Order: sequence, then structure tokens, then C-alpha cells
Amino acid sequence: PIKASSAMANVLVTFDVDGTLIESAGDDANRMHKEAFAHAFKSVLGLDTGIDCVPHHGFTDPLILLAVALHHGIEEARVRACFGELKQSMIDYVRAKTETEGIAFAGKGIRALPGVEDLLKRLKAKSDGDGAKQRGRLFVGLGTGNLEPIGWLKMESLGLKPLFTSPPLGGFGTDFMVEALQPHNPQFSRFFSIS
Repeated sequence: PIKASSAMANVLVTFDVDGTLIESAGDDANRMHKEAFAHAFKSVLGLDTGIDCVPHHGFTDPLILLAVALHHGIEEARVRACFGELKQSMIDYVRAKTETEGIAFAGKGIRALPGVEDLLKRLKAKSDGDGAKQRGRLFVGLGTGNLEPIGWLKMESLGLKPLFTSPPLGGFGTDFMVEALQPHNPQFSRFFSIS
């Protein structure tokens, strides 16, 4: 247990999404996210493909975009030049689908892991509870390789988003990508060993 002083600093707690808060499930496993990738590959690069053609566990969304495109022979410079368009295509797709099909679309093929909702409720109670001003504020956000809107849509579809700090905060695949894909690059190994 952490012993709090009378004037405790603010605390930020972040969670990864896939494999930490949620898991893929069933025939539609992670459907929204996979469809968003497929849409971006088709509309921006003209590729009729998905993400399962490459190992991608632990990758940020931009790194997955790069790995799949390279797998299909697209030059890295071309992919990098299209990153903004690829990411925006994914975001536009999920927003359009949730607008037409409702937030339930975002929840197809995912579920919260056991204990997640209870943990988030307990953290929410601590951040909102009596004495929060005296002991510092607790902020709860996401730290994930998902593009920001996709990560939050997953949380919203499972009824978890209200349990996070408002306005939402965190770090996302929208914000960062490792510069080198090659596993022998020391920065690549270090990045994934601390993720």
C-alpha cells in the first residue's frame, strides 16, 4: 500500500486497451478495428487486405499500417507519406459505422476482461470521493496503440467510458509510432520491452 502524505500530488493511471481492459471474442473478434484497417488499406492504398497477414500483437495502429503495406510490397516512403490519410480513413470509417449502426457496432467481437469494470468503478470513486482535494486528484485514462477515437469507442461500447476521467485523456497510436520496423533496431526492442 502507498502511504499518502497530507498533500499528495495528482496521480495519472493509464491502461492499455487490447489484452488489458478488453479481449477479442467470437467470430466477430475485434470487428470494428479490423474493418477500419481493411477500409483504409482499400481506400488509400488500393489493397484488398486485412491485418492478419502479419504478426501485429503489441504494435501501434500506425505500425500495423506500415507492416501490412510493406508485406504487400508497398514502399515505406509511400506508406509514410499516406499516414495521415490512412489514419483519417480508419477514423472516418468507425465514426460513419457507429453513426449508422449505433455504438453496438463498436462492441462487436470484444468484451471487458473480468474485474475491469469493478476496478474502474473503484478508481472512479477514489477520484470523485470525499477528500479528493486534500489527497490530490486521480486521473484515469488510456495508454494504447489504438487510434484515439477507436480506443474510446471500444470503451463506450462496453459502457466503460464514463468510468474514466472527463474530458478523456491518454496517449494513443494517433500520437506516436516507432521510426523503425526492424526488430534488430535497439529502439524497437526497447520500446516493446517496456510497453
